[in-house]
Amino acid sequence: MTDSPDKTPVVLVADDDEDLLEFLVLRLGREPWDFRKASDGQEAQDILLTREVDVAVLDLKMPKLDALNILKSVQQEGVESDIIILTGYATVESAVLAMRRGARDFLQKPFKTEELLTIVRRLLDARYPSTRTLAQRLEAYVKDHAYDPALRIDDLCSHFNISPRYVSKLFREHLGTSFKRSVAEHRVHRAKQLIESGDEPLYSVADKCGFRNYRQLTSTFKKVEGMLPRTYREVCDKT
Repeated sequence: MTDSPDKTPVVLVADDDEDLLEFLVLRLGREPWDFRKASDGQEAQDILLTREVDVAVLDLKMPKLDALNILKSVQQEGVESDIIILTGYATVESAVLAMRRGARDFLQKPFKTEELLTIVRRLLDARYPSTRTLAQRLEAYVKDHAYDPALRIDDLCSHFNISPRYVSKLFREHLGTSFKRSVAEHRVHRAKQLIESGDEPLYSVADKCGFRNYRQLTSTFKKVEGMLPRTYREVCDKT
């Protein structure tokens, strides 16, 4: 699926309640989006597998195929659509399970249309800022959090509400690097500053820069700078 900011977002609405389906399509149709609709789970899954859909609004219980099975299928196929689950009061536990399987959000019926619009807009806003701007925001987030040894790509996914694959794509295509490399470079840059500024033990430098231990500092520093941190210290001491 293209992530071009010039692409018109595509929203899928699927529900076997024909009246609700038509109402949602009519109301959401006021927004600047393209729409697909489906009245059963199999039809919804077929549309999702075209990889044209940005956001899908799925009723949890539909004929032929329920939303849980649809989530399983799209995950297996690597489909990156954001999925919102609509559920009755009696099926909240299933909706929570759907979230664990990759759904982005869920709403209990009856719900206010504005609540649904807010969620859809939030998900689309994450997909359709300038991709360059979004990539820069990702890089800024890494810079601010690089010294946390627990930093993972999933943290960016949660913060920006995008998939790991999309994060990797933005780093690769707009920043010319990878998430892992970006984290390493920020940590090594900070380590170099600390080494240049004094005689702080390298194990302490490792701790302050987000490395799990001295060994990780050494291996990462060598990959990024082509030398060991102790060698870099020797070079600094001579200049």
